[in-house]
Amino acid sequence: NHNTYIVQQYRFPIEKYTWEIPEGGCPKNEEPLQTAQRELQEEAGLAAGKWTKLLECDVSNSVTDEKGIIYLAEDLSSVPVAPESTEQLTLRRIKFQEALSMASNGKIRDSISQLGLFAADRLLQQRG
Repeated sequence: NHNTYIVQQYRFPIEKYTWEIPEGGCPKNEEPLQTAQRELQEEAGLAAGKWTKLLECDVSNSVTDEKGIIYLAEDLSSVPVAPESTEQLTLRRIKFQEALSMASNGKIRDSISQLGLFAADRLLQQRG
C-alpha cells in the first residue's frame, strides 16, 4: 500500500527518455545526504522527514569511478519544485509495487533506480 515517485527525463548519452527515481550528482563540497535532499526537492517538489541509507554501489566500475549512494525518503511533504534549467521532468506518483514491476520488466532500466527500488522493497518487507 506504499506509494513512490518516479521522474521521466531525457538522457543524452542514450538519446531517450527514461523513468527513474529522483537522483543526481553530488558535488565534491556536498554531503551525499544533502544531495539526496536537494535532488528530491528539485525533481519532485518533496521534502522527507525520515531518511534511511539503503546502500552504496559502484555504478559502472569498468568505465568510471562513480559511486551511487541510495536513500529511502519517507514522511514526505510538498515543497516548491526547483528543477535545474536543463531538466525537463515528468513526475508520477505510483504504487510502490508498480515501480517494482517496472524495475523488474525493464520499463525502469537505470541501475541506481533498480537497486534503490529492490533495496527499499527488502527493507519494507523486513519492517512488516
